[in-house]
Amino acid sequence: MLALALLATTPARGQEGATFGSVGPLGIGASDGGSAFAVHAAIGHAFGHQVISGRAAAALTEGDFLWDDVWDVALIWGLASRRSTSFSSFGAGLGYVGGTTLGQSSNTFGLALEAQAFRQLWKGVGIGLYAFGNFNKQNSFGGVTLALRFGQR
Repeated sequence: MLALALLATTPARGQEGATFGSVGPLGIGASDGGSAFAVHAAIGHAFGHQVISGRAAAALTEGDFLWDDVWDVALIWGLASRRSTSFSSFGAGLGYVGGTTLGQSSNTFGLALEAQAFRQLWKGVGIGLYAFGNFNKQNSFGGVTLALRFGQR
């Protein structure tokens, strides 16, 4: 446990901070309402082996009231692995959850999770998978998107 904590707080040699953003307009997900269409947008900053990010994510399901939706806005801290042509991370944080299910709207807070893995295509542009979830008492949900990543590794 101590070794993991030291690894997480020690900057990697030659890896100064890097700011990035990602957007996933195409994905699959699930919520308490069933299978869903998933989307996300995120911005973050990696420093050493740590990453902090803010994200907005949603799972949309076809329901009786056109589309039922559940979404969150979250602040997440986690651990990152940065290589010359790839980036991956896993993190957890607090998310504010809202949405409408069967015509009833609800808001709560939940445990927000994210995992991402990207491969650099060109300088400053990558493609990869972004997985997200929010566990809460009213309407837990999650999804995986095929995403584009912009910015530094």
